[in-house]
Amino acid sequence: MNSRKQKIARMALQILKDRGIEGLTFQSLSRAIGLDPAFLSDTFSGGERELLMDTVEVAGRLWVDTLRADIEKAENTADKLACLAHGYVTGSEAHPSILSVYIDLWKLVKDQEDDYVRNRLGELYQFYISSFGELLTLAGAGGLPRREGEALSLLFTVLSDVV
Repeated sequence: MNSRKQKIARMALQILKDRGIEGLTFQSLSRAIGLDPAFLSDTFSGGERELLMDTVEVAGRLWVDTLRADIEKAENTADKLACLAHGYVTGSEAHPSILSVYIDLWKLVKDQEDDYVRNRLGELYQFYISSFGELLTLAGAGGLPRREGEALSLLFTVLSDVV
């Protein structure tokens, strides 16, 4: 995603949190930030679905960046690991509106067989899984065998959506 799209998606995040996936449109974003809907349509050539998924991606990357910063601030390995575990498992608790967005997106995939959204969600979940592994290393547990590290990454990513 280029920097222009990323900036716009950051601005769209509040609309997504407040109004959900149906409320994030070129028109609603235009009213909120003052950009012409035609400009938004040109920028997001994949339409409002692209705007939606870019906004969800930005939200996910911001969440991981926040976790990374919290882990870096922690003073010892135990605190770093606790921060990582708590951050991943209770991420939905801290951001309930975003959990609702994910539920709505999976419903969209199921009900409308939306392959674009399915593929973008798959990419995002792969990002969460790999990020957990990186954060695990940052927290001081990088010495785990590869299989166990991957299993923990998958487990915590799944838990982040259901807790």
